[in-house]
Amino acid sequence: MCRNFLGCAILLSSVVLISGCGKKNDQPQRPPTPIVSSKAILQDVREYVDSVGACRAHESVNVVPKVSGTLLAVHFKQGNRVRKGDLLYTIDSRTYEAALNQAEAQLTQAEAQLKLDEAKLERTKSFLPQNFISQQEYDACESKVLQDRAAVDAAKAAVERAKINLEDCSITAPIDGMAGKYLIDVGNMLSQAALSTLTLVNIRNVDKLYVDFAVSENVFLDLYNAFNDSNGGLDVEVRPIANEEISAMAKLEFIENAVNKQSGSINLRAVLDNKEHKFWPGETVTARVLLKTNKDSVLVPYESVKLGQMGRYLFVVKEDKTVDLRIVSIGQRHDDFIVIKGGVSAGEIIVKTGQLMLAPGSKVVELPDQRRNTFKADLKFDQDMAEKNPTTR
Repeated sequence: MCRNFLGCAILLSSVVLISGCGKKNDQPQRPPTPIVSSKAILQDVREYVDSVGACRAHESVNVVPKVSGTLLAVHFKQGNRVRKGDLLYTIDSRTYEAALNQAEAQLTQAEAQLKLDEAKLERTKSFLPQNFISQQEYDACESKVLQDRAAVDAAKAAVERAKINLEDCSITAPIDGMAGKYLIDVGNMLSQAALSTLTLVNIRNVDKLYVDFAVSENVFLDLYNAFNDSNGGLDVEVRPIANEEISAMAKLEFIENAVNKQSGSINLRAVLDNKEHKFWPGETVTARVLLKTNKDSVLVPYESVKLGQMGRYLFVVKEDKTVDLRIVSIGQRHDDFIVIKGGVSAGEIIVKTGQLMLAPGSKVVELPDQRRNTFKADLKFDQDMAEKNPTTR
């Protein structure tokens, strides 16, 4: 117990002062948050419309027999390239050779009869002025010659038909292209009744392809105007769904003349030069129609833009190494970047990764970017930083 009141008061004040100073010194200061940053750039970019479609062969022909008979031979390998005019199949031609011989014999007979009747008409013509024959007899001779000439024409047509049938026993490739699989084996009888529905093989031209896809009617007007302005020369970037590292440029060629009421879309078709055979008929692809070029667009890394309750936002690094939160309006994505329509100016420093631990006014320290620009990597980076930062524990 303090006997001196003044001394006790001084002692108590000293204890309080020392205790207060201790609490102030023990409070930790939040360290700067590590981030990776990037500069907003100014660049001309192409406006585009994306869709998903499929490749179609520029030419596709089902090879069908025109004559009946036994299939004797196949002269190509399935899956190989064939040229127009290459021999593909041989059908037993003996029946058609006999038919041709018969037609030629009938032609010879008809020509001989015509020659005989023409000579008779010539003789009777000289007898008519002397009244050695009647006009009726002369007219009959003239009519007989006309009938003979018609018979000769019919015999010639029969010969041509027999020749065509004989030629059709050798089936040739109608186009250049890639042959499909065998659909009819050697030895089968090709019946006359089944000729119209019987396919021997399919041949597709894969050196040039159609790319069929559709776009929403909501974006059709912009696309149609751009198509007209380009005189039908809009570029279409095509990529396989299975391997987006492959790409090629096609030309938009066709726009459907009506909207599909069920889907609310409009069908389009582009033509793709495929001499390197990067694409295949039936393959599913993405089709990006390039509409126009927007000058001096502001772009930032795609992963820098986040979605919050107030909409899309990002953080801008200020000169004092603190960050400012900006609500932004975005445009289309271009590879690893996205167009910013408002909220950021070119040249400003943007927080690329590390946003998870930031708030307006937070101090930051910039780290070198040594990772890939992917969403998964961004999430892992944020999680790693949160684990290492003691203020978040």
